Amino acid sequence: MCIRDSAYNDLIDSHAFLSGFLLIRLFLIFRLNGTVNMLVMAIERALFQLVLYCMLYGPFIFSLSLFGLNFWGQTLGDFKQIRDSFLAIIKFSFGQLNYLDILEAFDAYSLIFVLLYYFIIIFLLISGFIA
Repeated sequence: MCIRDSAYNDLIDSHAFLSGFLLIRLFLIFRLNGTVNMLVMAIERALFQLVLYCMLYGPFIFSLSLFGLNFWGQTLGDFKQIRDSFLAIIKFSFGQLNYLDILEAFDAYSLIFVLLYYFIIIFLLISGFIA
């Protein structure tokens, strides 16, 4: 390694250190500003609520995937495997699932499934986290 390479490496190291120091300093200056501080606090609270929502939403979607796999796995192509069942539940969230096939397969279980989904997702999770 020649002297010139060593000098460039030292220059790059010092530049990285100064850039990092300036970013931290800018963050602290903006943090002292009242408006930016309120924004940062709101984002911190929103991230905490998002984590809680995901902790409740994930197991519920997984359990509905198992529910769909058990009841419609042999008759419907959307629920053949756990992966397909999970994707079908996500499609159900966006309204892209074929409801008529589900209703033709099992009427009672389909009604329970749809009511359970809408009651828990719409009324409890979304309304609870919005309030």
